[in-house]
Amino acid sequence: MPKLIMVVDDNEVILELYHTLLEEEGYQVSSFAYAPLNLELIKQLKPDLAILDLLFRNEDLGWQLIQAMKLEPITARIPIILCTADMVRVKPLQARLREKKVLVVMKPFDVNELLEAVRKSLETAEYPDDFATEADAD
Repeated sequence: MPKLIMVVDDNEVILELYHTLLEEEGYQVSSFAYAPLNLELIKQLKPDLAILDLLFRNEDLGWQLIQAMKLEPITARIPIILCTADMVRVKPLQARLREKKVLVVMKPFDVNELLEAVRKSLETAEYPDDFATEADAD
């Protein structure tokens, strides 16, 4: 079963780009045009990786989602890539992002850089014993 990547971005064009790029690489993609702050959806989806934008209509919902995911034991070990154009907001968060093991890819991104970040995140992912990923179902 292909790895499942959850993509969260409020720009439909960017979501389509993620779908195209990631599906061409053999990944399954589930996308959201809003930040699902209710973690039940993420717990049910059980993604192998999350790619998130930082801002949603000028609100830091991406950062709120990262914090919520890292506080919940079931979602805490899902690797996260923060993909944003807002370097002004990311710069003061860099130390905390590193601490939470969140990779940052700046927009506009180089396709190869994004795909390498995806590969690296999936290779180094550590899941708790009670977190069965889609790949484990086979």
